[in-house]
Amino acid sequence: MEIPSEEKAQVRAFRLLARRPRSEKELRDRLLQDYNGDITDHVIQKCKDDGYLNDEEFALARTRQLALHRLQGNRVIEIDLSGKGLDQVTIINAIQTIRRELSEGEAIKRLIAKKQKNRSFSGRQEKEKMGRYLLSKGFTSGLIFEILNQELCGFYTECEEEVFHHDDRQ
Repeated sequence: MEIPSEEKAQVRAFRLLARRPRSEKELRDRLLQDYNGDITDHVIQKCKDDGYLNDEEFALARTRQLALHRLQGNRVIEIDLSGKGLDQVTIINAIQTIRRELSEGEAIKRLIAKKQKNRSFSGRQEKEKMGRYLLSKGFTSGLIFEILNQELCGFYTECEEEVFHHDDRQ
């Protein structure tokens, strides 16, 4: 006796959700690979009704992982969540909620402290490298400049003076 497609789709959905939390779009995309739209829609709705699929909860959990554990900036978080099919309002709400626990400025300070354990940032090149690293983590340049200036003893003031003195010597 063959199991109906809808039941198979439901079992597949539960298996996918058991492995890791997913957004509605992620689950829909995976189910549509093997099942038609009507079956997929019905299974998605059942998962939502039963509380197994909730984009707001998913957004909070994913944002928490990226912001608190990986120390990512808001730009990277927004791109990640957009790629998972979440709407802008859900993304903004999740970021605002999690940033109450750890601000972007505090995340930058933690990353700087983590990097300073291994080496000092006395030279201009090392400081610029840190700035590029922080940009790659999704932080805005204005916030990076502000925090680096506080944490690394006048980083940008020092750089401007070096450039200014270098120009005077020529």
